[in-house]
Amino acid sequence: ALTSKIENMREERLRAFFEELASGTRELTEEAIGREEFLYAYFATLKAAMNTRRKEKIQLFARLLSNAARTGAEGTDTYEEFLNILDDLSLRELHVLLILNQFEETYPLTPQVKDGDKAENDLRRANRFWDDFEKTVETRMGIHPAQLRAMLTRLNRTVLYETMVGT
Repeated sequence: ALTSKIENMREERLRAFFEELASGTRELTEEAIGREEFLYAYFATLKAAMNTRRKEKIQLFARLLSNAARTGAEGTDTYEEFLNILDDLSLRELHVLLILNQFEETYPLTPQVKDGDKAENDLRRANRFWDDFEKTVETRMGIHPAQLRAMLTRLNRTVLYETMVGT
């Protein structure tokens, strides 16, 4: 029974991975597939995809591979770094980063000097939206602001988020 269940889970993960690869904007050619760099990236990405249980994350792995193959970046250190970062992140962390990105796009840094004030720095900009950001994360993700601070501290390890220090 256990073997059967494991095989079913494996098949579902493979199906999700290959369906997402097939839905990509670029068809993988035999030439691309035959390159050592692609094969290395393929096996590394497939291994990561098979070791996660969330379909959404499996699809993200497939998109990462597809985009790297499209740009010819699958054999680079950058690809390995992105693969490792994606593998290390939870879906909740990814969603928090997406929400933060939306706020940063909505509240761009204003560099112009007004009435003798200095140009806005990253901390001032963040102060303009941070309370709303925390409320949005709590509403959408159910993450209390105290938990969010701990999560953001953990996200420093990915270099996708950097805690601001100082004034």
